[in-house]
Amino acid sequence: MSESYTFESGEVIRDLFKWMLKEKIVDAVIGFEVKKTRYQLAPVAIDDPAKMTEVPLSTYMVYNFARMNSAAKFLHKSLNGAKDKKVALTARPCDIRGLEEIAKRWQVNLENLFIIGTECYGTLSFQTAPKTFASQEIDPEKVTKEALTEDSVILWLDGSTKTIKFDKKFDRFESCNRCPDKTPITADLTIANLEGTFILTPQSEKGKEVLKKALAANAISPKKADEVLIKKKNDLLNKLITNAQNQRESEIAAFMKLSPEERYKMVIGNYEKCRRCGVCTRSCIVCFCKDCIVIAKKKDLDPVLYCLTRLGHMGDSCVQCGKCGQNCPAKIPLPFIHLVFLQHIQNAFGFTPGKKDEPPPRSGESIKQLAHH
Repeated sequence: MSESYTFESGEVIRDLFKWMLKEKIVDAVIGFEVKKTRYQLAPVAIDDPAKMTEVPLSTYMVYNFARMNSAAKFLHKSLNGAKDKKVALTARPCDIRGLEEIAKRWQVNLENLFIIGTECYGTLSFQTAPKTFASQEIDPEKVTKEALTEDSVILWLDGSTKTIKFDKKFDRFESCNRCPDKTPITADLTIANLEGTFILTPQSEKGKEVLKKALAANAISPKKADEVLIKKKNDLLNKLITNAQNQRESEIAAFMKLSPEERYKMVIGNYEKCRRCGVCTRSCIVCFCKDCIVIAKKKDLDPVLYCLTRLGHMGDSCVQCGKCGQNCPAKIPLPFIHLVFLQHIQNAFGFTPGKKDEPPPRSGESIKQLAHH
C-alpha cells in the first residue's frame, strides 16, 4: 500500500500545484475562482505560479463546481483537452470517467494530465445548502470548512462545529446517493475528506515520483497518516458504496416492476416538460460536438424528440455525473432515465461508460467484434 499523508486545508494542494508550475512539470493548472459566495466555484486556467489561486478543497469536494461547470468540461473546452500542454487538475470520479470516455473519441490526451482524484462522498447543492444552514440559524458566510459523513454534513464555524443530519428535504443529490463509483479509476494522487482531515495517497508511479520530489523540496509539508485513520476512512467509503449500490438496484427494480405502459408514461411524461433550453447538453461531460444538431435545432424540435435524440446520441456514454438533472429547470430526472438506459446497454453488451480501454458498443472496434461473432 502507498504511504498516505494528512493535512487540514487546501493550501497543500495549492502549494503543490504552484511548485509543479515553477518546476515546469505541468504547463497549466485548473484552479478555482470564487464567484458571488464561497459556495459558488468556477474553474480557471492558470499557467503562472505567481497567479495560483487558493484551493477551497472542502468546498469543492462537498459542492463541486457550480452550475454547468466541471473540471472535465473545462479541460476539454478551455484547455483543448490537454492535447498540446501538460495540465494538472483536481477531479471527481465522474469527471475522470468522463475524461476516459471522451479520450476514446480523441478529445483528450490523458497522458498529458496529472490528476488529483477525489474520493467522492456525494455532492450538495451550492444553492440549497446555504439556505438550509440559515434556516438552522447558521450564518452560511461564517462556515470555514465542511465534510460529508454517511448521513450528515459537518460544518466548521470559527472554532466550533455543527452537524446537520440529512432528511427528505435536505440531502445529497439523488444521482450521488445511488452512485457506487466513489473512487477515482485513473488518478496520480487521491484525496479523501474524513471529518475535515484530508488524506492524500499516491496512486500512480507518476504520482509517487511527483509527491516524493515535492516533499524533498519542502514544497509541501503534510503529516504521515496512521493506519487507524486510513481504516476509518475506508470503512466510511465502503458503507457509502454499499448504500449507493443498494439504492441503485432498488430504484431500477422498482421502475422495472412497472408495466410497459407505466414506464412509457413516466419517461415521456417527463420529456414533455422539456423546455429545450440546452442546459443538459451544455452541462454534459461527454457532449462535445461543435456542430450539435440538437442545440442548433433545439427550438424546432418537439420536446420529446429533443430528449430522445440526445439520449440516442450520448446515452450509452453517460457517466452519471448528474449535472444534467441538477441543472434542468424543468426538474426532469434525466440521470435516472439515462441509468435505466445504461442498464439495458450493460445487459446487452457488457459495457460500462468511463472504464479505461473499454470500447463503446457503437465504436468501429465493437462492431467488428460483433461481426465476427
